[in-house]
Amino acid sequence: MFVVRGVTQVLGTALSSGMDAAISGIAGIGHICLGISLVLLLIQIKHKVK
Repeated sequence: MFVVRGVTQVLGTALSSGMDAAISGIAGIGHICLGISLVLLLIQIKHKVK
């Protein structure tokens, strides 16, 4: 979504407030998924070390 936001800014495309919010929302969901997966990975590593 970072690329999408950057391309729209470089091209000067005007986004509606709904589209702007949708891009931000999808990016936020992606960050949440990455955070959860990082926590799960660290938990798995902790269990393997014991």
